Amino acid sequence: NPRSRKSWLAECHHIVGYWGNALLVILRTGIWTRGTGVEPVVEFKILGPLEISVREKRLKLGGARQQVVLATLLLSANRVVTLDRLLEAVYGEDLPPTARSQAQISISSLRRLVTSRSRETVISTHPQGYVLEVGGEQLDLQQFEELITVAHAARDARQLDHAVACYRDALRLWRGPALDGIDSQLI
Repeated sequence: NPRSRKSWLAECHHIVGYWGNALLVILRTGIWTRGTGVEPVVEFKILGPLEISVREKRLKLGGARQQVVLATLLLSANRVVTLDRLLEAVYGEDLPPTARSQAQISISSLRRLVTSRSRETVISTHPQGYVLEVGGEQLDLQQFEELITVAHAARDARQLDHAVACYRDALRLWRGPALDGIDSQLI
């Protein structure tokens, strides 16, 4: 149950302070699995050109519309993105009559792209829109944010070597301007 796990992690953080924060980040991001061969199946990168990979094999994304839809979902990872927001990201204010069906086709194509190489269902449909569900170890932006959180905590605890190492690890995730090449006024 994800809620009980989150509650347990929050309790750990509260009880043990700095080390609880470090444990929380390690459990959330999967940092402890790096280099062990236990890696997430589907990974998304937005800190540079948009990329998606399954089992470390980069997938070929579809056209510009599909890329804008994916980028919009990733920027709101684990939160509902309304169809209207997706349409605004793709088309701006000039919606063609087929905009809704084209966005739905993009969602279906993204689902097929991932599920054809993995059993993971990453995009779910909700009454208000769509959610791209990712763990912290699957999205480079979330990894970056978690590393910065650990670095701040280490700095505050005067563990400067650890803080510097975390800042460097966070900066290594950047491969260029975020979502480089995505053409959208909203993004």
